[in-house]
Amino acid sequence: MQFELSDIKLCIFDLDGTLVNSNEAEIPFFFTSLSQLLNEKLDSDISNYPHRTFSSVLNNTVPLSKREEVFHQLDDIMMSFVQKQTWSSLSKGTGLLNLVLNSSMEYYIVTGNFKTPSLEKASRAGIALPLEHVYSTGLGDDSKAQVIEKLIAQNQCLPHQVLSIGDSSYDEAIAKQLGLHFIWA
Repeated sequence: MQFELSDIKLCIFDLDGTLVNSNEAEIPFFFTSLSQLLNEKLDSDISNYPHRTFSSVLNNTVPLSKREEVFHQLDDIMMSFVQKQTWSSLSKGTGLLNLVLNSSMEYYIVTGNFKTPSLEKASRAGIALPLEHVYSTGLGDDSKAQVIEKLIAQNQCLPHQVLSIGDSSYDEAIAKQLGLHFIWA
């Protein structure tokens, strides 16, 4: 689907693998930590969960009465993980972000990970992201598609006025599902 950049009013970026180099140990660390908190073995293939996000995993494995508590515990645990790692930016994604920052387009970063650790990760990679431009999935909205739909509505855009930038077939599938333009980073 071709488009004119001048027709784009809103740009949605993925974070991991798009702006920041992914760390292959992060997802296994998340599952190990969650398994320890729940004292049970879990399926550690994130693609087997409905929305492939940390919150989706929580909503599908943690009893409702414990979700909020486990969510906050994992947020702290993942922050500790992020602080012990080295993170680097990715030139194609950050180049596209800089292009958007120098335009009149509105933009947001949408991640399926925890928000505070994601902000820390970006900061350690040398990417200053304003808090109000970073959205993450949560217990209420565990799908990136749900978060993106709300941002589109909030910005009063039509799907053809939105550009999604990501690094995975999952990101591309969300863009297609919502009728958005998509660029691989």
